[in-house]
Amino acid sequence: MKSTKSAHPATSPTVFGEVACNICTEPKLKAEKSCLVCLASYCAPHLENHYSAKRLKGHKLVEPVKNLDARACLTHGRSLELYSRKQQKCICVRCIEGDQEEVVSTEEEWHKKKDELEWTKTTLQQRVMMRKTKMVEINGALKSCKEQLEWWDIEAVFTAVIAIVEAANTKVVKPLQDRRQALEKEVKDLKDELEAEINRLEMTIAELDNISALEDHIHFLQRYPSISIRDDMKNWNDVKLDTSLAFGSMRGITTTMIKEVQQELEKLVTTELKRLQKFTVDIKLDPETANRRLVVSPDGKEVQDGGENQEVADSPKRFDVLDHFNTSTFPSFTGGSHGTKFKGIKNFCS
Repeated sequence: MKSTKSAHPATSPTVFGEVACNICTEPKLKAEKSCLVCLASYCAPHLENHYSAKRLKGHKLVEPVKNLDARACLTHGRSLELYSRKQQKCICVRCIEGDQEEVVSTEEEWHKKKDELEWTKTTLQQRVMMRKTKMVEINGALKSCKEQLEWWDIEAVFTAVIAIVEAANTKVVKPLQDRRQALEKEVKDLKDELEAEINRLEMTIAELDNISALEDHIHFLQRYPSISIRDDMKNWNDVKLDTSLAFGSMRGITTTMIKEVQQELEKLVTTELKRLQKFTVDIKLDPETANRRLVVSPDGKEVQDGGENQEVADSPKRFDVLDHFNTSTFPSFTGGSHGTKFKGIKNFCS
């Protein structure tokens, strides 16, 4: 025997939440399609006429829709097949009044609104990208500012100095810290505002995606929001984060600090001179080592270039070079004779 197949796929009874066939008696079968012209839903067997009857082939079939009454004109009970751009709503053929140039099919308006929706979505996405870029810029500016301050070096310098510098440290660093805290608060406020705007824009984009996915023209147009690109949003291109720090007062304090430190250093110079005086010694030149041209005073404390060799006793210690001679000193030195080189000896050296 030869088995036969059904002309239409098997259809099961409806379960909770599914759209039922409007033609079936109990038990109602699950609807396969909804007709936006007939304003009824059909199971596979009852849908056959829409595929076979010529007068029904032009009807708009969509996925099963629960509330078909929302797609009917409440005044005339006819299907909403047209869209009035003047009234900004879906209408039936009996609702047409006056100028018909502003009345188009729901499909034509669907395409137009869908294009507008895509343009709006693209514009909002660009705004999201701009705000994310601005957030990266702000984070970079804050990081750069933190790196340029060199707090550890500044504190290391000031903490290594005496009480004058410590007082200046307090006066200089405190304003910088206050400015830094104010800058961080400003950055946090800007980031919070950017994140809030990004969240609102992304939620709007998600809503537009859901609406854009609708193939049901009437449902799409009824849910189509009157969304426009808001001009009252902040123009982030004009937002600039001022990371500069006021160093004017720092210069004044530093100048005062340097003057006070110099005064203290002058005291150190005086103290150092007194300290050097403790090491004063009585230096004498050794005539036995002086070059023959040098004339050494009897006390050995003065020397003169004689212009020619002098009559002096021979000594193996005597220098052959004019600008070299030995000095004999008191025990303030480590002891013995010390060779010394002088340049440009003229007359007496004392």
